[in-house]
Amino acid sequence: MVRKHFKYRGGSLDNLPNGTIGGPSDTDKYFTFTNELLDIVKNEQIVENAYRVGKDAFRIKLTSRDGSQTVTYAYDLYHTGVFQDMGSSNVVSHVVGNTLDSGWYYYEVVLMGNNYWLDRNLGAKSSGYYIEEEDGSSFLSGGGWPFRDESKGALFSVAMESSDVDGTYVPSVSDEMCPKGFRVPYVSEFAALQADKDFHTELVNQVGKDYWDAYFDNGQYGMVRFPRARMYSDGVKKGDARAGYYWTRTPALGASGTEEGYWLQFMKFAGANLSAGRYRIKNSSNAPAGMSLRCVYKSRAREQTYKVEFYVQGYTHVFLYYLPQGGSTVDDLVPLNPWPGTMLTIEDDASSDTPTWKPFILEYTGQQEYKLSQLRAVFAIVSDDGSIKEVFPSDYSTKGGVYLDENKKYFSRLKTGSGWTSTK
Repeated sequence: MVRKHFKYRGGSLDNLPNGTIGGPSDTDKYFTFTNELLDIVKNEQIVENAYRVGKDAFRIKLTSRDGSQTVTYAYDLYHTGVFQDMGSSNVVSHVVGNTLDSGWYYYEVVLMGNNYWLDRNLGAKSSGYYIEEEDGSSFLSGGGWPFRDESKGALFSVAMESSDVDGTYVPSVSDEMCPKGFRVPYVSEFAALQADKDFHTELVNQVGKDYWDAYFDNGQYGMVRFPRARMYSDGVKKGDARAGYYWTRTPALGASGTEEGYWLQFMKFAGANLSAGRYRIKNSSNAPAGMSLRCVYKSRAREQTYKVEFYVQGYTHVFLYYLPQGGSTVDDLVPLNPWPGTMLTIEDDASSDTPTWKPFILEYTGQQEYKLSQLRAVFAIVSDDGSIKEVFPSDYSTKGGVYLDENKKYFSRLKTGSGWTSTK
């Protein structure tokens, strides 16, 4: 298994997915490989170990001192990642607010949650960790592993225009900056990743500095981290210090008029939390916004899909979790979507005197359908910048969320009592 960048001089990797490293006139080609995505999905299921193979890819050439005899030993080379030309126009045209070294980059591909992910941010040369301060400096530049400034990757724009999809305008998300066969992830895929038992957040101390680490580790790939490189908009770096902002392809609901179709949801890594927010894909001057990007494989395992549906008035987000049999505290919960929950509408609507009713529909995949009696909901009002203004129940962290009622499908902030009713 190869975990290092391939370095080469001359030549090209034209005619992908098959390519050759080494000049076209060289009689001794250094590496030959296939960049095809082999066996990632088989019989409609994700394959746990998907390898790419280079036939006779590694060669050792031995020549006698007088040059009269030459023997070449050739070995097959296997790797579990993809190659990407980061100097191509498909990539460079989406880079926002920073620069990206051209050349071929190698990304390991890791099964996390319910899909294959790249092991590092797009444009990163290392799979280590990076945290950015408010002034743009590195939190621990030159620190010991896993801190590597080259782990932050680039910031990318993923959409510039909107398009009509079944009567609704949504951002036209491009995947062309991702390696072939990969795309921008959905919010639901981050949710599945967060819910995975092998995803962790922990407070770590290095050389006297405390920081929050977020990583996936199942003992097979090593720790796969999510650097915190903030974001870029309106010509400057923005976002909270020591926070990472990752684009998703999931449209943000609630915008209307000329704003419809220009908002996407993002996933924010800050402190010990992962939370979903929304951001405009470009400003009034048509300058794109840039965030970190972690590409995922285009196909997903097809598991059984289940749906939870009810209607909400007066809240922007709904967080839903499952309490396992025997569980009693918030520490036992299994989240079905990322905190502070699925976005239903914007703050201006939710906080108004006459908020509109919004449907909450959550589809999740898995081997098990959760009983309604084991599901709990927490309702929140979240501002556009991701800050939480109000939560119900306010004591959910100690006493739990609101029970769902199969006979009542409507929950309103304006009503007293439990909040649930059978009609609007």
